[in-house]
Amino acid sequence: MKISYVLAISLFTLSSCVSVTPTFDEALMKHVEALNNDIDKIDSAVSAVYEDKTPFSKVEGIYVDAVSNVRSAIYIAEGRATYLRNRVSGRPAQIIHKALLICQEALMTQLAAHRKAPFNVETASTFATKEACSVPKLFEARLK
Repeated sequence: MKISYVLAISLFTLSSCVSVTPTFDEALMKHVEALNNDIDKIDSAVSAVYEDKTPFSKVEGIYVDAVSNVRSAIYIAEGRATYLRNRVSGRPAQIIHKALLICQEALMTQLAAHRKAPFNVETASTFATKEACSVPKLFEARLK
């Protein structure tokens, strides 16, 4: 009898924990990981030792991929946040969506600045794009 109470309490606790967080989304994670890889590629090109400053034209295609990935991730995260809006698990979904919007803003700011003038390591380090875009990846990975 005592074991059945312990089991019932354990299952209740476990089920309540599961409903507090949204489910892990593989498609969202795929886009967020691709976005972070694109940012790493941009940083690598900018920090190349053989060039003083990297022109925008050299990394324009990578920026296009990064913008596409962040927009796709935002679309998926927004749908999940809207679906879970009135549930307890809606708040974490909204936080991930907001983190992706901040990432997009950082990426677009860096893109606009790079379009105006070539970048080097010092210039690229003034933008917190890598840091801003690693936050949604970390949050989504915690849902696994």
